[in-house]
Amino acid sequence: CKPFDWDDSRRDQQTLSSRGARQRLHFAARGLAYDRLEHRDPVRLARTRMVVAEVNWLAHAIDPGVAGILAAAAWAHDIADTPRTTADGPGLPAFDSARLALNAGLPSSVVDLIAFHGGTRFDASTRGAARRLRTYSPPPQTWLAILNAAYLSTGPQGQVLAPTHQA
Repeated sequence: CKPFDWDDSRRDQQTLSSRGARQRLHFAARGLAYDRLEHRDPVRLARTRMVVAEVNWLAHAIDPGVAGILAAAAWAHDIADTPRTTADGPGLPAFDSARLALNAGLPSSVVDLIAFHGGTRFDASTRGAARRLRTYSPPPQTWLAILNAAYLSTGPQGQVLAPTHQA
């Protein structure tokens, strides 16, 4: 996927100001997910599509101004093939997906959400990767809560899970 040309100088608290910018970000993140998953792991792509749908619903209800950033993070949250062990420590899917999103040129607001989603803070501390997590900035808690709610309420085949189904 070609890197997304993005002026990220104003950091993650800022919402996307124009419809065109929101659309470019959406299509860049969606394209990245399709490029990485469509042929290699269509089931994971189905799950990703449902996470995006849930994020869109939640974001528009809670914080519509950042729906584009959250949807982009949802599209790219699971683009890494498998966790890889690196020179910096054990691989974690969220770190690997964040690295790929960063390399594709997605803005730091999206990359940081990907890095922190799904309880990565706890995984990193128990797996000796806390130092790697410090290379990312903690995203706003509301944004992370929206992404995590969508992520945790979507099953492995893209089905919506009731709270009682979560382990």
